[in-house]
Amino acid sequence: NRHADRVTLARGLRLDWLEGEGLRVDSLSTPLGNISWSAKREGKRVTLDITQCERTPAKGLWLDLNWLPRGATLAGHDSFPDELRIDALPAHVEIELP
Repeated sequence: NRHADRVTLARGLRLDWLEGEGLRVDSLSTPLGNISWSAKREGKRVTLDITQCERTPAKGLWLDLNWLPRGATLAGHDSFPDELRIDALPAHVEIELP
């Protein structure tokens, strides 16, 4: 399994869950220790913050972006990936919706 030693966050997320106060996960217990992250939508901007991952998985911490609509843009990237590897914490990701 190519995903056995990695953690993927936000898989299956829906934009409507991010409206208002957004979504917050505090100290989710995983085999790699606690993970904390949040996501929020304000107008055409989506922000995701990953603040805690006690042990970095061997194949990394990844953010699934397949739930975003076509035409979304990712700050700091020329193209829009299906997944984004998070290399350092805390991480802040900004996405502009079409």
